[in-house]
Amino acid sequence: MLTFDLDFGDTLAVARTERPSVIIFRLRNQTPAAVNPRRFRVISGCESELASGAIIIVEDQGYRVRRLPIRR
Repeated sequence: MLTFDLDFGDTLAVARTERPSVIIFRLRNQTPAAVNPRRFRVISGCESELASGAIIIVEDQGYRVRRLPIRR
């Protein structure tokens, strides 16, 4: 799942679910021209994480991966 909704990751963490994987974009420029190249890089670079369940937060300076379920 791809989203700009920052609360979606919180919902997955609280539910302690393993799926779906989600990529959350926190970019200043949210146009398709800016988002699409980042999306393709993240998907190709994080295939195993996405397949096993993860939250990936894409920011202007890079991205972070949190595997699901989120443990406290």
